[in-house]
Amino acid sequence: MLDCYQSRLTLIESAVSNISGKVCLNINSHDGTHSILSIGKLQYWAGLVTTKKSENVSSVTLDNYCDLNNVAYIDILKMDIQGAELEALKGANKLLQKNKIKMIVAEVEFRELYKNQPLYIDVAIYLRAYGYSLVGLYDLQYINGTLCWADAIFLLDN
Repeated sequence: MLDCYQSRLTLIESAVSNISGKVCLNINSHDGTHSILSIGKLQYWAGLVTTKKSENVSSVTLDNYCDLNNVAYIDILKMDIQGAELEALKGANKLLQKNKIKMIVAEVEFRELYKNQPLYIDVAIYLRAYGYSLVGLYDLQYINGTLCWADAIFLLDN
């Protein structure tokens, strides 16, 4: 499947955040939970999650990456970066100001899975300031009857 896209894909071994430089990545007991944020309230996890180690990794902002790689426009920005979506969006300030991202699909949390993480409302308010509206939510995840996270689709109002 990926063979037809191989010439259009570039793997970058870097975190995406609001800074270009180094960030601390928490390596957790479950692969899908690694984050630059620390584990939060365990009652919102499907099982026990612990941090095994932390290491400094390189980080890039979307603005810097796009500037350096001559990316002028993004049709769809898809993010599932374990609670750090707002930090990545802050690193896309120039792209957002210039309406260079048409659609944003981001995992958003409704409960504090990670310490001090922004929740859905924080992401929605931030994007609203740039002219984005929520189109819908999908893949809603409930833990013990509580909505904990989902994927949100935001579209630039034009």
